[in-house]
Amino acid sequence: MELENCIKKLELKEQEIAEITTTFNELKNSIEGLKQQLASKENLITTLQSNLTAKDDQVGTISGMVRTKDQQIQTIQHSLSMKDEQIYSLQNTLEAKENEILLLNQKVDSSKGMVSNAFLEEKTKRIKELENEIKLLNLDLKAADDEVEKLKNNLKNVSSPAKGEIMMNNVSRDQIVEFLTDMVSRSVHNLVITTPTIMDLAELGLYDARTSVNIKASCSVRPNSEDQELLQEFEALDNITIRNFDSKDRWICLKDNEEMFIGSIGEKSIGAVFSNDHLHIKFFNALINESWLLAKRIK
Repeated sequence: MELENCIKKLELKEQEIAEITTTFNELKNSIEGLKQQLASKENLITTLQSNLTAKDDQVGTISGMVRTKDQQIQTIQHSLSMKDEQIYSLQNTLEAKENEILLLNQKVDSSKGMVSNAFLEEKTKRIKELENEIKLLNLDLKAADDEVEKLKNNLKNVSSPAKGEIMMNNVSRDQIVEFLTDMVSRSVHNLVITTPTIMDLAELGLYDARTSVNIKASCSVRPNSEDQELLQEFEALDNITIRNFDSKDRWICLKDNEEMFIGSIGEKSIGAVFSNDHLHIKFFNALINESWLLAKRIK
């Protein structure tokens, strides 16, 4: 009997132990679940803290933007205030000018009655004198235009003779320069040129002549710096040879042995001869080459 009681007690203890074990396992599982929940909560807290930090940063950024906007608004308000002051000042200035103009107009109106008849007659007389002077000046201008037209016609006659013609005219220096420049531009083979000075020679467009054209030029070359500088520029060109000829009494150009121009400088005018007739060129050949032959070589 006693053994049976002990066995029953043992079975009861085993049941208790089993119940305790079950309870312990349940508690253990509950603890594990709580640990997982705790870890999840901690992660959630970390995430929320990160979000909170980001929000704080956003708030800081927005606060900075708000401060910047406030500063911009203050600046704009200050600018508007200054503009208002400028507008007010301009309005006052404009009003003052309008008053000044009004006063001046009143003074002018009041002065009109004070002008004497003698003063008006004097000014009217002066106006008529000026009108007469204008008429005379217009007449002088018309005469000058007629003279220019006459000179243009003379130049046209000199510059376009028919084959075999010989032309003689009184021409100006500028007309000669224009005419010889045209001859230089049309030259193909050779040119013989004489001018009063090397300054005159520099105006004939020799720099633009074809490089195939052999140019022999004679002119007065002074020892001053301007003439010497031009001489160096010409000597730098392979197709130009210059000699010193001091007479200063003629303009000559022989182009390709086909056209000749001779201008004789007189006391009051320049007599010009042009021809494209080979017999005329042959007849004047000695005169054409005289200045070149008499000119001195430049060392």
